[in-house]
Amino acid sequence: MVGASSELEATFQRRIRGRIAQLLVELTAGLVEREVPVRLALLAAIAGEHVLLVGPPGTAKSEIARRLRAAFRDARFFERLMTRFTVPEELFGPLSLQALERDEYRRLTDGYLPAAEVAFLDEVFKANSAILNSLLTIMNEREFDNGRERVALPLISLFGASNEIPTAEELIALYDRFLVRYRVDAVSSHGFAQLIELDGVVPQVQSHLSPKLIAKVRGEAARVRLSGGVRHLLHTLREWLQSKGVYVSDRRWLKIRQLLRVAAYTEGRMIVLWPDCWLVLHCVWSRPEQYGLVREWFDTQLIELVREEPRRYARLVASVEALAAAPELHKVHKRDALGRPLYVAEDGSLVTRKIGRRLIDNADGEALYARPGTPACADASAGLTAEQLFAEFASDLDAYDEYLSDPAHRIHAPIALSPALEVLPGQATQNREDQIAELAADLTAFLAAVAEQARSVAIAPLWLPAELARTLATAMAESSAELAGMLDRLRQSQAAIAGER
Repeated sequence: MVGASSELEATFQRRIRGRIAQLLVELTAGLVEREVPVRLALLAAIAGEHVLLVGPPGTAKSEIARRLRAAFRDARFFERLMTRFTVPEELFGPLSLQALERDEYRRLTDGYLPAAEVAFLDEVFKANSAILNSLLTIMNEREFDNGRERVALPLISLFGASNEIPTAEELIALYDRFLVRYRVDAVSSHGFAQLIELDGVVPQVQSHLSPKLIAKVRGEAARVRLSGGVRHLLHTLREWLQSKGVYVSDRRWLKIRQLLRVAAYTEGRMIVLWPDCWLVLHCVWSRPEQYGLVREWFDTQLIELVREEPRRYARLVASVEALAAAPELHKVHKRDALGRPLYVAEDGSLVTRKIGRRLIDNADGEALYARPGTPACADASAGLTAEQLFAEFASDLDAYDEYLSDPAHRIHAPIALSPALEVLPGQATQNREDQIAELAADLTAFLAAVAEQARSVAIAPLWLPAELARTLATAMAESSAELAGMLDRLRQSQAAIAGER
């Protein structure tokens, strides 16, 4: 049943990826240099986050938002151009006259923002104080205070557009509610040639995503895990941003994590990998001057991370190889019944003393003895051979034989005895082998994920720009080859260590 369930999930992921890929083709048709904001906006909506498009007038910000409306054909849509004079009734609905007759302050929200699943507010920062607090609650909690009741809202995502980034203190909280922020600039000189050739026909969007489908994707994506390299990158980025005085709230980091999970899941994976982290670029900058700094950091660090992951595994595999090459590293010091450590004596027996003796012979290989009445030492020049010693005992052969048989009279040097080792107890050995097996399984899974992601990036990634995808695909292919070699080495070491038992 587990295998059938996994296959169903994989099939669902493939279907979702295929639908999103087709939807992106339809949404970007007829747009010039607007593929990135369209992709970001769609991903954010699937993740349940809000998107802000910032740029001068006439840069297709409204067109992008309206096209996204078509992606959620079955969803209720609300759109409004904000001005300083926009009143709450225009966003939240008129007051109910019948409710007022009952001394109740209630709005008729049907057809207005509180009833919408997808919304677009143009010039969103023109919102006045009468609107601001309710808008904050709607975007963050998905709730609306209607009279004496706080009502849950079906809002999937709110798209905002503005010609400028807000500086007023009262608008900072609203600005922070937009997880994804993208600067929309005028088309480049290269793109202008395409722009003037457009026929003005707005393509029809046939594919779409339903709110029910989005909810399922979001729920399944919560099970996606972050690879070690991704966690390291996010930690490094946070420290770097702090050093540059760029503040990113804890709430925003948690939302970034969910965005990355949804990106990975819709690509058909259950793990977030390095390429997905490019999306974070559009979530952490606040001021225009910060964008360039963050972009430069990502351009260098993302490729470095691709190269770092093999280095990290290489260090782990090298430690396992050292363990396999030195059997004593996976053995323990043997002890006697009293718990005292044992050492291997000169004759191979086990003793508790640490110091032994190395017997010294002369150049001809003859044993040397101390002169009677003098202590044995390590000085070979002071030693006597058995023949020389015979003269010391004259005719007392019994004393002579007894003297020779006592090893204490031999010329010797003190040596440190080797510790007596034994293989780790069964459970300890098994624990160590389990750890190595876990590393092998982790590397195997990671290699499979990297190989799959490399293929995905090389073909047609959903969320990455094409140029970046090509660069990463090359780097990841090289990493895959390195990781495959490491896995072979790890398995060889694993077999060697198991053979020591």
